[in-house]
Amino acid sequence: MREITLFVEDHAHYEFLNALIQRLAREHSQVITLDWRNVRRGHNAVIHELKQFLRDLARGRGGYPDLVVVATDANCRGIGA
Repeated sequence: MREITLFVEDHAHYEFLNALIQRLAREHSQVITLDWRNVRRGHNAVIHELKQFLRDLARGRGGYPDLVVVATDANCRGIGA
């Protein structure tokens, strides 16, 4: 079983990535578990939570996932910010 941890900014990211990842898993006959880290306070909050997650991993708190996905949008920072 593959474990995927996802950091998403809003419900639209959740819906899109859930559908995409579930489809890819089915098409490649992979059993997966999704660990959702929803952050509702925007881009900076997602980055803060991701950094905390990585610090916790480095300190041996929790197991390493097989994949980490981070999704934010550019509606308040602009493209390339």
